[in-house]
Amino acid sequence: MRGRPAQTEDKIKPVKYDVRYENDDSTEVWKYNTKLNPTGPVEVVITYKGDAVKKWGSKLKEAKQQKKTALQMKKINQKNKKK
Repeated sequence: MRGRPAQTEDKIKPVKYDVRYENDDSTEVWKYNTKLNPTGPVEVVITYKGDAVKKWGSKLKEAKQQKKTALQMKKINQKNKKK
């Protein structure tokens, strides 16, 4: 190639921008500011939809109950082995 190289327009990246992610049970907004942090988000805002928190609470209760039942069964089995 001869002569001056073709001028390319540099794409100017925005300084502040938001990226929005939507899941089944939550919405996340990632806020970026390239002046403050060029590699990652400055702030992440998570909002939960509907009964997501209630569902998690019921799953925790079920897990605790299963663990408690398993411990009780283990004690019963140990008592039966001794006899």
